[in-house]
Amino acid sequence: MNVGDLVRFVEQDWEQPGIGYVEDWTGIIVDKVVDDDGTIEELHILWKHGKVSDYPSSWWNRLTYFPFEVISESR
Repeated sequence: MNVGDLVRFVEQDWEQPGIGYVEDWTGIIVDKVVDDDGTIEELHILWKHGKVSDYPSSWWNRLTYFPFEVISESR
């Protein structure tokens, strides 16, 4: 995942009870914070979901799975 990539939530994420609302969210990665060993610590994603919002996605790295998938890579 790189800055400029278009992403969405993986089906495993939006199929969970209570968070199905993210099924149609599409976002673009606008910033990526990486630690010293190259692990992605935080992704800032500009989401479009009826409105556009910057949602710092730093919570995802505590999950047992990766909740985003790239649907179009930056060029």
